[in-house]
Amino acid sequence: MSARQIEEQQNDTPADGYGAGFLEYSIRSSFRDLCRLIGFENARNEIAEIINSEAERKRQ
Repeated sequence: MSARQIEEQQNDTPADGYGAGFLEYSIRSSFRDLCRLIGFENARNEIAEIINSEAERKRQ
């Protein structure tokens, strides 16, 4: 990662300290937990439905 990328990432970090990296880690961790509960394919479909639903809400 270049110095510029690091600086940009630090500038995107909110005051509470939870930046994009933490959110990505949290999403991955939650997905793994969901896979353990309902299986990979079901978890994959559920996440796809959530993403598509949120994308539709943002367009309106």
